[in-house]
Amino acid sequence: MIEGDIKGYFDNIDHHVLARILRKYITDPNLMDLYWKFVKAGYIENGNMVHNHLGVPQGGTLSPLLSNIYLHELDMYIEQLKLEYDKLPISRESRAYITAHSKQI
Repeated sequence: MIEGDIKGYFDNIDHHVLARILRKYITDPNLMDLYWKFVKAGYIENGNMVHNHLGVPQGGTLSPLLSNIYLHELDMYIEQLKLEYDKLPISRESRAYITAHSKQI
């Protein structure tokens, strides 16, 4: 099991990487255009317009879905690493380990 906390996750999603992932599943250019409008829309803070270059809008209706799609790639990468790791030969316990372990019991 791997546990972690991705600090500032929603704020740091790369728009271009996410678009590349989405293109694997979406072939409609109109839908991809809508995606770009969503992530580039920006927001108003203290009366000033702020444009996004990274991240998805927190609280946006699509943000959880887009975030999960992005993290799915990480899941797939970890699965591949796990499969490769499972193919490695299992090492045997050394005599020193067995001796030290038996003294603790």
